[in-house]
Amino acid sequence: MRKAITCCLLLTAVITVGCSHPQTSRGLAPAKPPPASKPLTEEQLKTAINQLLKQLASDDYRERQDAKEGLHCLLKEQWEERKTLLKHLKEQLKQAEDLDVRDHLERFVTHYSAWDSVLSFQGKDLSKLGKTDSEEFFRILTVLGVEDDRITGKPWALFSLLNDQGKKRYTLIYIIPLVIIPGASCASVCVFDDLGHLLSVISFSTGWRIDIVSVEKFKEKNTGTEMVLIRTDPSLDSGEIYKQYYALAGNDIVLIRLEDSDGSLVRNDYNIPHFLIGPDLPANSAPKLVDSVLKGTWVEKLAILTWLGGCHDDPACEDLEPEVKKDALLTDKVLENKRLIKHINLLCKSQDRWVSKTAKFVLKSLKEDK
Repeated sequence: MRKAITCCLLLTAVITVGCSHPQTSRGLAPAKPPPASKPLTEEQLKTAINQLLKQLASDDYRERQDAKEGLHCLLKEQWEERKTLLKHLKEQLKQAEDLDVRDHLERFVTHYSAWDSVLSFQGKDLSKLGKTDSEEFFRILTVLGVEDDRITGKPWALFSLLNDQGKKRYTLIYIIPLVIIPGASCASVCVFDDLGHLLSVISFSTGWRIDIVSVEKFKEKNTGTEMVLIRTDPSLDSGEIYKQYYALAGNDIVLIRLEDSDGSLVRNDYNIPHFLIGPDLPANSAPKLVDSVLKGTWVEKLAILTWLGGCHDDPACEDLEPEVKKDALLTDKVLENKRLIKHINLLCKSQDRWVSKTAKFVLKSLKEDK
């Protein structure tokens, strides 16, 4: 209801200045990017902004909240004109006398100016940034809510990806390459929505004695699923892992596939914590994991199948490390579900090669572990 009111307010402002097709109300957070709105002229933008700023200074709390959402809605609808919009808001900020209006405008302008700066790095090789530029880039990220104790390494890549619900997200990848043997390479991933709001941050190992060669955007041909592909170079006495595929399940980055040099699937190792590759699963209960395989999205299904096909310890073993014990118990609980095993057998016959190959890999791994 709130979003509908806000968009109506925005459209009223646009109608006032003569927009030719105000009849379509696009929501604040559509599942897929809507067709681009007709760009407003600078004068039309100023008129819309001024109307919302008047409302922002209202004594009525609900009107002020509607005005705040209206500013976000305006920016989303007119994203290509953001530089003009932010320029006018900065001018209004200098003139604002109401402290609440000034405070909100300052936070609004600071956030979106920072996000605009971050987007200018999209598609560039961030690994080539020098120390000074890397520090400045991180300073901008702190404005967007990224804390220095939540990411490690140096910036490497920024990609736009559609998640498994078709929503546009941006993934920023930081990398720590392999610097010493024995040791591990690592990655940190920040996920933002299309307006620069931080949705998740996670750090994980990309392999023991395994170095990172490149980080790329990859698109699976049949489903069109967009992923992050990390190419790796294993050293002696390490797992033969050359490709790691990650995708977005909602706002969470998940591992959906490990391959060797021939493209064959490789088991992830949950027996020894420092051998483990990738982040923890977002779902951590047996019913949720089973549901992800039975009726989850393509990404969720592959993420759980890849987990099931990994090396898991026997929960009956003594002296297991706490995380290994927890994983072993959870795996056993999931595999007790007969409906799940039956469904995995059906997935082996899927026309989707990624799904069928992973399902067969799971059954083969379970057979090897008996």
